[in-house]
Amino acid sequence: MKTDGFKSVTNFIKKNGFSLTCLLLAIFVLITGSISYSKYLSSDGNNHGVGVGTFSVSATIDGVSALSFTNTAFWGGSADDDKIAMNALRSLNFSVNNFQKDAQGNLKIADVKLKYNLTFSAPKNFAEKLALQVFDNQNKPLLPQIVVSDLLSSLTANCGRYNTKDSKDYNDTACDDLIFTVKKNSDSLYTATSGSTVIGIEEFSKEVEQTLLLRMWDTSSLTNAENPSIDNEAGKLQPPLTLSYVQTVKFYRISIFMDDFVLPAGVEKTQSYVLQLAPTDRIMDDHLGGTLVGATTDEGGNVITTQPVTKIYGGGQYFMQSTKETVTDKYY
Repeated sequence: MKTDGFKSVTNFIKKNGFSLTCLLLAIFVLITGSISYSKYLSSDGNNHGVGVGTFSVSATIDGVSALSFTNTAFWGGSADDDKIAMNALRSLNFSVNNFQKDAQGNLKIADVKLKYNLTFSAPKNFAEKLALQVFDNQNKPLLPQIVVSDLLSSLTANCGRYNTKDSKDYNDTACDDLIFTVKKNSDSLYTATSGSTVIGIEEFSKEVEQTLLLRMWDTSSLTNAENPSIDNEAGKLQPPLTLSYVQTVKFYRISIFMDDFVLPAGVEKTQSYVLQLAPTDRIMDDHLGGTLVGATTDEGGNVITTQPVTKIYGGGQYFMQSTKETVTDKYY
């Protein structure tokens, strides 16, 4: 009986050898495939699905040297050898992290290596008058000073070639100069490339709430029935008049990428930087130096004449007259 059983098994294997071989290969692939695939699993939930590495990143502003700038050209004086700095450099200290903290203060560290850009945004009329330089946390310059207006103008003035040594010095820190190839990628995006270093300048519009502060004067001691108003600032200074309004403003988003801008995987890491800013020239803005006036308008709402405001009443219409003698905004 045993001999007959052995012969039956032998005959079965001979008749179905190919099928059995395929079955063994399928089992082998299933086992080895599961082993190699397991390295991609970051968790084993109830659904036994494939997980992915967590992506965690955060940034913090650690300090700002000042929140205001003097609206003047950076350099004053009569000649290059008699330069006087009319403005001060401003510094923004910030950190980039490969982790996030939850509400309980627990760290969630990124499981993957991260590359990042240093990016900031500012109104276009301010950003295009900036010179900027990036430093590490040891105050060592990572880039030469970049003059935004020179970079953008190189598209037409120098066939898209921007050499940082050709820019005027705005109290920068010495660093090896770079030559950038500048391109206009679209109507709103410019890129400047030097080796692996890339600077992007992107224009966009954003609706922002703005606040105007207007000086107020008590001129009662200087006016009378014969001279009911004056056209210059004089008298007793009063608290400023505050006007808040919403306006669509053009911005520049400036981003900087370098090879060293990498955060490791699975290990808590913080990179700190200093962004040093210098306003190169005066900003021309219709609101700067403007005055609040009353106005006479025609049926279409066009301003015909303006007159100084002597009293302000709730519900009245007032206009902002800029230093260019143009009426810009209406306030109620």
